[in-house]
This record gives sequence, structure tokens and C-alpha cells, in this order.
Amino acid sequence: MDICKMELDWEQPAEEVKSSVMKAAAEYAGNNGLAARDERHLSLAAEETIEIIRLLRDGRPDELSIEKDDNSVILRLVTNSVSSEGNPDTAYDKAKGVTGKLRMLYENGYKVLEQNDAAAQEIGVRRASVDDLKEMGFDTESDAFVWTLQSYDLEAFDRTVEEEDEQWQEISHSILANLSEDIRLFIFPDKTELSVRLAVAEEQKVVEGKYAINSEFEALVKLPVFKTRFQVKMLQLLYGPLVKKQKPKEGLDIKTIQLSSAHSKNGKITVLEYKPYPAPEELPSVIFFHGGADLFPALPYHYKLAEKIALNLPCRVFLVMHDLAPKYNPPTQILEAMEVYR
Repeated sequence: MDICKMELDWEQPAEEVKSSVMKAAAEYAGNNGLAARDERHLSLAAEETIEIIRLLRDGRPDELSIEKDDNSVILRLVTNSVSSEGNPDTAYDKAKGVTGKLRMLYENGYKVLEQNDAAAQEIGVRRASVDDLKEMGFDTESDAFVWTLQSYDLEAFDRTVEEEDEQWQEISHSILANLSEDIRLFIFPDKTELSVRLAVAEEQKVVEGKYAINSEFEALVKLPVFKTRFQVKMLQLLYGPLVKKQKPKEGLDIKTIQLSSAHSKNGKITVLEYKPYPAPEELPSVIFFHGGADLFPALPYHYKLAEKIALNLPCRVFLVMHDLAPKYNPPTQILEAMEVYR
């Protein structure tokens, strides 16, 4: 695959710099056969990255490059000039969101990080290891700090949806964070390098005449695919609380049951019971394990389907709220399912 490299001329108006970067991103996507959705993602990521840089006091990047690596596209920005000022008493934890942290790290640079090593660690900054440097093609003898999106308070990722963690709310407002597999900022004594890695679709192989699949299903290709752990988390935050909002309706009783569990994070599994009202004393039962690849919570569609099954059969429906990956990976969900069944 080609590598696109261009020098950035900040003597031009910022809007012209942004326009030239987005044009380069679009041309790269076209020349390398990226899907239309991936082209949009690359353009959006380039636009927001340049917008972050535009708002900096100094240290604007000198060079931009775009390259493809396996099933990812990497956008790199290299800055050879570094901040000579900065505030030694910088409160890194006050920087809001991904954008705020990138700006603060850019503007304060290596010397301030050295003086605030412990505080910087609070937001995921650490000394770059030999493996970090080697992976990015740097001299392994170099001295650098590194901040990554993946290390951005990973404990926050593991907190329950009910806590509505503030840092995840910050991430949710960043286009860059939601599109990226990872963001890495390497801060050397004499330069900085920002890399943004975006997942792209694998080449689709068309098999004609093998399966009689209705052409209407081609529309599914246009649906968004959640590719990163951050996109997954945002979906969990958005739909997870719906379980608490289900209320009885006319002709339908909805009850929350807490079943004890040896495999669940809290020692219990939440199950919603849907039952027609009034109903005969004896009803058949359906256990409903909603879709979502063990990653996603029940979506609005699943709740509506549970209601329809309960009313139209009629029967009792038990909608199971199993624990979610990636914090709790299979076979946790299978073991919880068996506990509910038993």
C-alpha cells in the first residue's frame, strides 16, 4: 500500500491546512480502495486531529503521513518543534476529555512531564518502553513519554454502567475517540509524534449463485459496525440503563427478578419477567437470551419483542441480563444462562 506524506505549512490559514489534509485523506482512501464508510472515518479523524492542533499555542506539526497496516489505517503527525514553556504545576487531571488531554500534553511537553511524572500517570502517561518504541519504528535507545487512548484510565472502562463514569462521558463527546482503535502520543525531548489508528473493513469477497439470499439483506452492509472497545462501551452506556426503565403496561405485568449466581460479577443475575395480565394460573415459559455477541446489552427491539411474545402466545417471558464482555468474557455468559435455566 502507498504511504501519503505531506509537509504542513502553518503560514497558511488554518482552514487551508485542514482542507489540504482532508483532501489528502480522501485521495489516499480512493487510491487504496477503502470502503466509503472508512473514507468518511479517515476524513473525520483527520479533520478533528487538525482542529485539536489548530487550537494549540505552539508546537504545530511539521509533517503528516497516512499509511495502511493490515486492517488499520494510521494517521501520523510529527512535530519537530516543542514547547519551551509550560506550567510545572500543571494539574493534568483537570484536562477534560481526549481533546483536552492531548492539548495539555502537547503544550507542556517533555520537561513539564518530567516534573509531574506522578500526576501524568493519573491520566495514563508513562515512560515509553523498548517495545513501545520498537513497535512505532523509533530508536529503542530514545527517552520518551507515551500516552495512549487504551491507557486512558482503563479502570473507568471496568466500572459499571450504572455509575455513569465521568471520564466515559468525556470520551463519548470525542469523534476521534469513537472512531479510533487507539491514539498514541509520544513525547520526546526534541519532538512529538501523534498517531491515530483507525480500523478499516476487510476486503469483501462476493460469492455469486452459491446461496439464495434475498437481495433486501444487502442493506445490512450499510449498517455501522462497532469495531473498537470504546464504541462498544458507548453502546453499553447508552442502552444498559434501559433495564431499569421497563414498567408494567396495560395487559402486561413486568417484574424484575434477582437470581443468585456463582458466576455473575455481583453474585446475582437480573431477569425481567413479562406476563400477560390477567392470565391463567399455568402458563408456558420462554427464556429469552437477547442478541449482542455477549458485548451488547438488550436493545429497545429486544424489550419490544419480549412484550410481543408474552402477549401473543401467551406465555411468561424471562429476559436475561447477562454480564457483558470485554470485562466478562465467555464462557461467563453461557454459565449464567445455564444458572437461569436451572
